[in-house]
Order: sequence, then C-alpha cells, then structure tokens
Amino acid sequence: MDALVREAEGRKLLYELSEKPGNKNCLLLNFAIHSIWKRGYADETEVAHVTAATAYFSVFHHVLCNKLQSLCGVTDEDTLTASKMELRRMSTHSQFTCK
Repeated sequence: MDALVREAEGRKLLYELSEKPGNKNCLLLNFAIHSIWKRGYADETEVAHVTAATAYFSVFHHVLCNKLQSLCGVTDEDTLTASKMELRRMSTHSQFTCK
C-alpha cells in the first residue's frame, strides 16, 4: 500500500478504482484514499476525486468546507450548476454521507 500511495500512478489507480460503482463502500479503498489524504495529498484528492475522499468524515468535512468557501464569490451560472452537482454527488457517495 505504501508504494502505491507514494507514486502518482499508484494514487491515480486507487482513485480510479474507488470511483467505480461496485467499489463505493470498499473499506480497503476508503482506507487507501484516507491514507493518501493524510500523507499530504489533500489538494490532489480534492481536485481529482472528491467523492472517493468522502468516506471518512474528517476528509469529507475538509472537502465540504473548501468547496463551500470556493463557491462564495462565484456568480457564473454554469460554475454554480456544476458545483451543485458535484456537492450532491459527494454528499451521497457513501453510506456515511447520505441519509
């Protein structure tokens, strides 16, 4: 796992696997994404694969706060619509972030 997290290609693979519908609640992949986030790749995790990062509340909270802060000054309708869809997708990604 350490080798995958250290390498950009390995992180990309973990992101891609975690985004697949059948892997939505895979504990191993959720742990891997959380490990990536904890090791200093938070920005990469947020930008690349927000939904995968939301399985852990600490990551979800951080990503949600950053996303909401980034929306404060946005006036472009297309950007607002895309962000709203991303927030919905992020909030309903896992059993921990959905009602």
